[in-house]
Amino acid sequence: MNRSSLVGVHLDPALRYPAAFGTDVASFVDPGAPVYRAVAEVLAAAGTPGLAGVVELGDRVLIKPNWVSHYHPQGDGHLFGNITHGAVLAALADMALARSGPDGSVVIGEVTTQEADFRREAVVSGMWAAAGPLAARHGRPIKMLDLRSQIARIGPDGLVEGLREAPGLGAGDFPFGDPEGYVLVDLGRLSEHASRDELAGLLRVTDHTFSAVMKGAQAAETSRHHRPGRHQYLIPRTVLTSDTFICVPKFKTHVKAGVTFSLKNLIGINARKGLIPHRKRGPTSEGGDEWPASGDLAGIDRRLLANLQGVMKAQDANWFGNDTLWRTIIDLNKILRYGRPDGTLGAAPGRKYLSVVDGIEGSEGAGPTNGRRRRDGLLLAGTDPVCVDTVAATVMGFDYRAFPHIARSYGVAPQVALTDADPGHIDLRGTPERLLRWRDLGRAESLAYEAAPGWITRVELQ
Repeated sequence: MNRSSLVGVHLDPALRYPAAFGTDVASFVDPGAPVYRAVAEVLAAAGTPGLAGVVELGDRVLIKPNWVSHYHPQGDGHLFGNITHGAVLAALADMALARSGPDGSVVIGEVTTQEADFRREAVVSGMWAAAGPLAARHGRPIKMLDLRSQIARIGPDGLVEGLREAPGLGAGDFPFGDPEGYVLVDLGRLSEHASRDELAGLLRVTDHTFSAVMKGAQAAETSRHHRPGRHQYLIPRTVLTSDTFICVPKFKTHVKAGVTFSLKNLIGINARKGLIPHRKRGPTSEGGDEWPASGDLAGIDRRLLANLQGVMKAQDANWFGNDTLWRTIIDLNKILRYGRPDGTLGAAPGRKYLSVVDGIEGSEGAGPTNGRRRRDGLLLAGTDPVCVDTVAATVMGFDYRAFPHIARSYGVAPQVALTDADPGHIDLRGTPERLLRWRDLGRAESLAYEAAPGWITRVELQ
């Protein structure tokens, strides 16, 4: 076990990414470049200088970005508030190649949304261009793997009308599918969904981009894999055969989870969308969580009320009452920590772990894909995702206890525990000094991000 309650922070409002889309490749791989230096500094503050203690000789290293989508509604200039930038990934890949040595391997792998263009994300992030210089420096390549087991087939109406199975070719003739295959992992009674098994028939994925026929097919698949006594996820074998997992999420808000940092980023290790419940069908009065029953609105702050009325109309579970997605997030973190290549869970953690949160640019409001870009120059790092996310939420200007996937991660069953830490003992090191007293931060001293619409007034620090 390499998990520690030590978290590193680096905040420099002047820090900027190199030129867009990898045109300034040299600065991606230059240890003296600003982003590379910032990554090195936050790793040192977290007690893992140059990935010491995280990557060892011969390790199979998987670096997992947040590449949720290849476009932003407001244009490419806003994209890096949503997706991990290649300059951060390249710095980590360079260090991982150096530490793993000639017998090791470094993979950048992600399960994007079914509609996303993986190749374009690799290109616009700059990682595509940076891979060549890094391979030349270390004498071996970095693999970039689109780990999806399915990609969408879009109909003339713009909706998903079908799914293509791996292995295959996606946009730009880039291959998709894990070359090592996939593993079905059943958490059964250890799933966070198990305590609400009487409602298992209501579990659904996010399907607003799907045709009516596809919505029905997705619902049926969810019901096959999530029912009383069974809670299955499909995991790329590359994840479960890794020795080291480096999680590189974004610093942003999220309409269904509230925030998305390290823990939430593991939605991208499940390779088949139908197996990741995001909501329970219906209103709260019928056991669902897609929208609040009218009686739940009594006493709601007027600033939130209009947003919840929108949730009732859209019936999309984009609010603080979502009682489903946090369970899925915690389940996937259990699998990453204890999962073995044969689909069983080990008694001890199966791989080393590091999180590096890319908040050089982030997004607030209606994330994860429609938020407003922020430029704060922030990086956070640590070997315990629960500790990292606790600090991240606080620095963002929120009470971490308001987000179930963070708060409840401290109380997971001992045989699949996600953290050995207590929030009162998290040690934050780095710069600036004011953030190191993170437990005493108020809204005014934080970065004061705007919450997602269905969460405003429920999560903010005072």
